[in-house]
Amino acid sequence: MMAKDQRLNLKLYLPNKPGVVRGDFCIFADSVKATEDIVKFQITGHLKTKKIMCFGSDNPYLLIERSRSVERHDFVRVLKTAYKFQNREPWWDAYQLTMSEFCNNNKYLPLRFSVYGYTNFGDHPLYGSVICNVKDIEMAPGGTLEIKDKKGKVGGTIVFN
Repeated sequence: MMAKDQRLNLKLYLPNKPGVVRGDFCIFADSVKATEDIVKFQITGHLKTKKIMCFGSDNPYLLIERSRSVERHDFVRVLKTAYKFQNREPWWDAYQLTMSEFCNNNKYLPLRFSVYGYTNFGDHPLYGSVICNVKDIEMAPGGTLEIKDKKGKVGGTIVFN
């Protein structure tokens, strides 16, 4: 791509109404460092409840995102786990990814781990999230990281096994 910051922005037009913009389409490119190194992990959670009175139940899932190399505040989805229905202490499945997929082969690249509660309607409430890197995970005591909600309150912990 020849666009500034390896980004291409396009306008989406309606085919039967010339000049009417329907939205924007953005394409981002990022350089990826190829490697055959593998990262294997299994994550468990210990979460505070997100039940609203007597409605719903805790159905957490984990979303892992990595920062783009050029723009550190812009994150790209790496993995979304399955929902663990009615469980405040979920054991998400074990995963195996290449270091290129997981952190672009950079142990200092910011990663965001977010835990959401699945609902059949509306938005999925956020238990909490944490931004760290692979080195932080390796150095964390017991592989445990606190996740905090939007207000900065601790919503639980995630543990790397």
